Amino acid sequence: MSGVLLDLPLLPLRGDFSLGVGQIHELMIGRQQSVMAVRASLNRRKLIALGIQKDPKIVSIRDAAELKLEGAFGYIIGYRELGDGPIKAIVKVATIGKVTAIYPTGEYISADLEVGS
Repeated sequence: MSGVLLDLPLLPLRGDFSLGVGQIHELMIGRQQSVMAVRASLNRRKLIALGIQKDPKIVSIRDAAELKLEGAFGYIIGYRELGDGPIKAIVKVATIGKVTAIYPTGEYISADLEVGS
């Protein structure tokens, strides 16, 4: 798959992540903006953009420059609500790419992702 994927919900990842095609990650998601991105992806064929934050202390991503060069496109393959907000999600990486632009939507962040073959 190559090209540009437009307007996908973005899940910013904090911590030391390595993203590889076919990898499955179990994620605890607590930030409201990230929870809303997962919920939005569930309504959009479970597609989601993954971006790794340069600084894990940043609470709200405002610019694509706050993300590392490597990003990914994946699918939510499972999730569970954990009470008053947090979600546990299982994400499968479909392809590696680069987040080229982000767009605040009010509830979550959407992203454009450039993917290679």
